[in-house]
Amino acid sequence: MGARLEVQSLHPDEFYAAATAADVLRSQKELARQGYSAGGRPPVGYRREPVVIGARYDGTPLTRVRWVPDPDSAPKVVQAFQMAAEGVTYDEIVAATGICENKSSLATILANPIYRGVRVFNREARVEGEHGRKRRRNPAEDVVTSEVEAVVPEQLWTRVQEMLVRRRKDRLAPQRYAGGYVLTELLRCACGSPMVGTSNRSYRYYRCKARCGRPSVRANDLDAGVMDLIRRTLVTPKAVRDMVHLLNEDIQMRAERRAPDLDEAKARIRKLQQEDANLRRALRTAGPRASERINVEIEAVAAELEAAQARIAELDQVERPLRITTKLVRQTIDGMNGILDHAPLATRVAWVRDLFERIDVDSRDDKAVAVWRAATDEGVNRSDSVYEWLRR
Repeated sequence: MGARLEVQSLHPDEFYAAATAADVLRSQKELARQGYSAGGRPPVGYRREPVVIGARYDGTPLTRVRWVPDPDSAPKVVQAFQMAAEGVTYDEIVAATGICENKSSLATILANPIYRGVRVFNREARVEGEHGRKRRRNPAEDVVTSEVEAVVPEQLWTRVQEMLVRRRKDRLAPQRYAGGYVLTELLRCACGSPMVGTSNRSYRYYRCKARCGRPSVRANDLDAGVMDLIRRTLVTPKAVRDMVHLLNEDIQMRAERRAPDLDEAKARIRKLQQEDANLRRALRTAGPRASERINVEIEAVAAELEAAQARIAELDQVERPLRITTKLVRQTIDGMNGILDHAPLATRVAWVRDLFERIDVDSRDDKAVAVWRAATDEGVNRSDSVYEWLRR
């Protein structure tokens, strides 16, 4: 019995549609390179102007469209740039110029390079995703730039861009460290993509970086759930006692490994001290030329002896095991809770990253599964970073 082989191919209509779309895009790119409009509505401050560039086969004029400054709205755009450069708030600029309806649109206008005479075409494309069409940034080689008549002087444009850079620096740093997205580098969406932090005016969220369509997750809820998991697993009297036992075993193991090195270093010092005594006895009866050679040897032995004594001091440091008491356990728990609640974001991020390998999130089922980095023989996962805090 033969196997049935299914071969999928594009329907003829789909094939011609795809080929036509490619041809249209190629034509639009060529128009953009020549400085003409490739379609779409011009931004505020510009208007469409037909240009005759030749004649068709039937003698009718062949026209193209270019964007030129609009005498009515272009001065308002310049006014908006001047106000922005002077530090006027976005709300005041929107109210005074009327070139847009909200602050978000104004921010887009102020960052649009067309106002300095550079038009960008084919920066983004819309592609089919699992949950509908979504925008995708095109590679640099597919982006087309062309020159248009500038509306804003170059110096004013530069001042506004510097102002935008300062605003971003002033805004993002407090949002990152005060708002805090502790789990950003650990979260994995159910679709397999990483998750990133975002926010609106009221709440912080984690969303899929690939925008797969699954709902966002409240950052406060997920952060609190992970911190509660850490507390239930590691910040308990039993867990602290277990960690102190592990630390004491580590101290004892290092002391046992250090003993042969310590004996060897002590033997080396005794040998060097004997050599130094022999050289000094020889120096008392040596002639002038021999004395010079013996002094050089004494200096060399002294340098070796100093290095050996430093080695002894390093090996001879006593690291005493911790005595498990109720006070130690309570202080350790308080310190760990302090890290979870009040430490800077960078500290909490580093600590959580040491504890977990990843956190799988399925926002549709409101479920998150934390994968710890290492497991003990009891099945309770811990990391060196937890009881490293005890060494202070």
